[in-house]
Amino acid sequence: MRLEFTPQALVRVHLSGAAFSGDWLWVAGDEACGIDRLRRLDPLGSESLRFGKVPSFPLAELLDLPGAADDEADLQGLTVADGYLWVVGSHRLKRQNAKDDRAHADNAKRLSKLSLDSNRRVLARVPIQHDAGSAPHLVREALDGRSAMRLKGDAASNLLTDLLADDAHFGAYLTIPGKDNGFDIEGLTVDGNRLLIGLRGPVLRGWSALLEVAVDSRLFKWPGL
Repeated sequence: MRLEFTPQALVRVHLSGAAFSGDWLWVAGDEACGIDRLRRLDPLGSESLRFGKVPSFPLAELLDLPGAADDEADLQGLTVADGYLWVVGSHRLKRQNAKDDRAHADNAKRLSKLSLDSNRRVLARVPIQHDAGSAPHLVREALDGRSAMRLKGDAASNLLTDLLADDAHFGAYLTIPGKDNGFDIEGLTVDGNRLLIGLRGPVLRGWSALLEVAVDSRLFKWPGL
């Protein structure tokens, strides 16, 4: 497969999520705060699939985000269902890395520092609307009345993390960085009115986990609300 990105594309490295919709490929990157859309093109060489001609869709133009427009969302899961593109961030905490050129005391201090990028705890769906040439676009509000929605919450938490805070399996891991086997979302799909959320962590005694969440639109935030 060949993926061709332009210098202006939001996602050029650190590809972290993808979803197909006909001849179109939606992709996200874990260091961006937006989605790129690629179109299926004729192969040039030995590849079976080739995608390019990228327009970008910044999340800040589609959703009311808890953080700044350029704060990375660390999007990890994308899926297309019923005319929407669903997106989910990793929700994970970060720990600073140790550095080879730093003293032990300095590295010990760095390893004690945790942070949470303000847009990482995003779970949302965005309407897909086709233009006159049948190309799909992500829009804040579609002509048929559909609107972009984000699960209610802020930079620190949302209704999903609030619900899991007292969970016997996952509650204790919400305060642990993802790369230390803390809570870390890695994938997403939709089955009817259910979201299936795949977790990279925690792994409990060798068991990985999948969350099944019923969708209730009353728990989501519409643009401008």
